[in-house]
Amino acid sequence: MSKLNKLLIFLIALCIFLLSLYIFYLSNSTKARQRIIQAEKTLKGAVEFVGMTVHENFFRDDNVYRAVIQEDEVFLKQKLQEIIDKYPNVIRVYIQEVEQEYLNSLEIFTVDIVNGNFRLSFKICKKDLSAYVSGKLARVILNAQQFINSLGFDDIQINGASYEYSGPLISSLEILTSALIALCSTFIFAFVARWRKLNLEKRYHEKLHRRTLCQEAILNFTKIVLSGQVEDSYQFLLEKAVELVPGAQAGSLLMKKNDVFVLTHVAGYDPKIAGKMFFKPHELAQQIDGRIRIIKDLHQINTQNLDEVRKEFLYSVDKVAKIKSLLSIPIIAKDEVVAFLNLDNFENENAFNEEAVNIAELFAGHVGVLFERMRLEEELKIQKQLMEYLSYHDPLTDLPNRRMLEEYVEKTFAIASRENKPVCVIYMDLYKFKDVNDTFGHPVGDDLLKILGNRLKKEIRRGDMVARFGGDEFVFVLYDVSVEGAIEFSRRLLEFIQKPIVLQNKIFTISANLGIAVYPADGDNFETVLRNADMALYTAKRKEQPFAIFSQISQS
Repeated sequence: MSKLNKLLIFLIALCIFLLSLYIFYLSNSTKARQRIIQAEKTLKGAVEFVGMTVHENFFRDDNVYRAVIQEDEVFLKQKLQEIIDKYPNVIRVYIQEVEQEYLNSLEIFTVDIVNGNFRLSFKICKKDLSAYVSGKLARVILNAQQFINSLGFDDIQINGASYEYSGPLISSLEILTSALIALCSTFIFAFVARWRKLNLEKRYHEKLHRRTLCQEAILNFTKIVLSGQVEDSYQFLLEKAVELVPGAQAGSLLMKKNDVFVLTHVAGYDPKIAGKMFFKPHELAQQIDGRIRIIKDLHQINTQNLDEVRKEFLYSVDKVAKIKSLLSIPIIAKDEVVAFLNLDNFENENAFNEEAVNIAELFAGHVGVLFERMRLEEELKIQKQLMEYLSYHDPLTDLPNRRMLEEYVEKTFAIASRENKPVCVIYMDLYKFKDVNDTFGHPVGDDLLKILGNRLKKEIRRGDMVARFGGDEFVFVLYDVSVEGAIEFSRRLLEFIQKPIVLQNKIFTISANLGIAVYPADGDNFETVLRNADMALYTAKRKEQPFAIFSQISQS
């Protein structure tokens, strides 16, 4: 190969490499713009939600209204500090005197951006909105960057009143993919140079054109995969292989799922067969040693390996019985065959020649890399979902944990406040459960807690929640349930959990004490209501009663 040809191949590979990077850059730039738009919408909704909850909980309050008018600094300082404590992104809260004309022009709640932070302005109103304080506004300053980070947009930076994307526009994997594409291009043009020396220019040009189309197909397949349209990418890959591999007239894709290979996609056949036919590894004519094969005795192998039901179904599909030759292309990821790309010819046993095998190898090599990427992304997605699930659930009972309960209660209290509904909080402690652990061991205690957890799930409505708060303590949150309803629920609950449990040939009867408190009568926030429910629980245990109600013990 001459130096000129080598230089030409290098330049072409470099151009393809740069072009691939540019395509990735354009794609990622579009995603970055979409990410910014998503962040703006999400942040706007979140800020409005915070503003509404702050106004409902703090500045639409008769006590605050009177305190501002009477200039009760001690009370106001306490209430403003409560806002800072409850909302971690709030950096400052204060009452500001303003012109009455300006105040009259404002809505009850407004948002603007000052020095890169959100400034929430509130009129200080009575509970029934019949009046608001003249000449004064409540201001709440939110740290905009911290707030957007807490919403999961760590890659978005706020610069003044604008949003900027701070993530990379080209990843190392995309650089590697571009390098692989450039490397394949180098191979293709080197192949062309060798054929020139043999004076087979016509055949050379045909092969070059075909391989160029393959490269474009692989590049497009890569783009489809990276865009997240995985199912579309499989069908696209199969159809392109049928189109570009010499001798191919139809095709199918076998994907490994658990311990079998399922026929998931077809081209040139009735699509009804897709997803309804499977092969065990030992039944495959292709074999799973990772080698590309040309199979001419497909029907004989199917007759020997398949049961009558599947064989009858397979050959009920038009044209399957007419297959004369099958080119099997294994797709390998992490040294394992994860799929087969099968190309069929209905006319000639010798339809697939050396060129067809070479193109098949080209498909297999590139697609294997992408399959490996897709598998890794799927594994990471599953791991992420598992970690997210575990972060919100108790690993023993599978009930919601304290974190999930607190987030649920914050939303539920806000809705209840708007709809003027009560929310019942019941604190439950199992009666002398420590004796079970001490007598029979913690494994038995854990098994009992699992069984109890399943029982508790069945006792609540779909919109309510029961969470394990630690050890043998559980907390129920019941929306729109009054004290009377809580008493009825508690009696039914105690009767239900006291049903005997048979475990390791022993019969256990579990009982509990309950403490009942109701929002907003027994507290205007979850911490207060929960503390009061705990006090009621303590009273029930001390008096050896099944349950106690905070509103009753606080009056005694």
